Amino acid sequence: MGNSNSSTPYHNGASRKVHANHHPLTGRWTSAWWRNVLAIGMMAAACFMAGEVYGERKAGRSDTSTSLRHSGAVQKSPGSSKIENQFVVISQQRSGSRFLTSLLDGHKNIRCGNEELLQWTKDHGGDPDNAANGKDFTGSTVKDYAAEMEAIMQRLPVEPTEGSPEGSPTTHVGFKIMYDQGILHFGEELFQNLDDRGIKIIHLVRKNKLLQYVSKDSNNKDKGVDGHNAHPTTEEEAAQLRGVTVDGKVKKVIKFLREKAGETKAATDLLDAHFGPEGYLTIYYEDLDENNQREMDRIFGYLDVQSVKVQSAYTKIHEGKRTSEYFAEEDRDEVEAAIRDSRFAELLEPNLPGYLGW
Repeated sequence: MGNSNSSTPYHNGASRKVHANHHPLTGRWTSAWWRNVLAIGMMAAACFMAGEVYGERKAGRSDTSTSLRHSGAVQKSPGSSKIENQFVVISQQRSGSRFLTSLLDGHKNIRCGNEELLQWTKDHGGDPDNAANGKDFTGSTVKDYAAEMEAIMQRLPVEPTEGSPEGSPTTHVGFKIMYDQGILHFGEELFQNLDDRGIKIIHLVRKNKLLQYVSKDSNNKDKGVDGHNAHPTTEEEAAQLRGVTVDGKVKKVIKFLREKAGETKAATDLLDAHFGPEGYLTIYYEDLDENNQREMDRIFGYLDVQSVKVQSAYTKIHEGKRTSEYFAEEDRDEVEAAIRDSRFAELLEPNLPGYLGW
């Protein structure tokens, strides 16, 4: 009986096929049939489990990444899930923002970029070195601005960085934005958007606007000179900037002081109006320069991240000289008289950390 099937007559004379494991008289399945069913079931279960494992791997998930997600850590790798702990540093040019971002990026769990919106600003609001910058975002909305910000937040963690240790999990991400890169233009509407998205704000302020002027003008004059570095990392580079004689035209100096003080006040008023003074963190450059670890601990506490010792590779530029020494000797008396006769007279006094006065 070589066939697995046989024929048996129905009561009406017709015939039907009978499976070898089916008893022709009782109509019940034999034990051999049940063994086959069990084997098929076990094979199906094994295939299902294998498919689940494959699906997890294909989607980029594993036991390791799952435990990282539950702990709030996200690996620096393409395809990482969104990092929810986001922040921005708001400031002005030549206020120590590069120094601060380098300290932030030195934390093992923080990825901090620099002026990531610079190109977007050029494309939508003019050249940052142009007086019209920040005043002509024609056709751009807060929604457009926020979309670009989110793209940056997603891009930064997967880019190479010299700060955070390689392979360390990034739990916080942010970058710096200058006042004239959309902050003052979009104002309250932008802050509402940041608030809705839970993005924390660090406001970096340089009190001494006169030294800010010296830093800005010396940097502009030194551009194109061999060895120039706007953000020096060696004493030689810093000394080169320190040796530049800045423009002593009184109208230019006073105009700069008024504009920068006005921008700082405008940004502070907007922040206070929306968040309240306690709803964001203000850091003064002079305090950061005097004791950077103390101020960084304040920032780490605000960001709710572990406090660690961080360092920056950047070298301080303006030190060891009185402010008057940056101006040509023939301009000093006139500049001093103009400042003393203005609301900025206090900038001539040695009342700021690390400042020798006029």
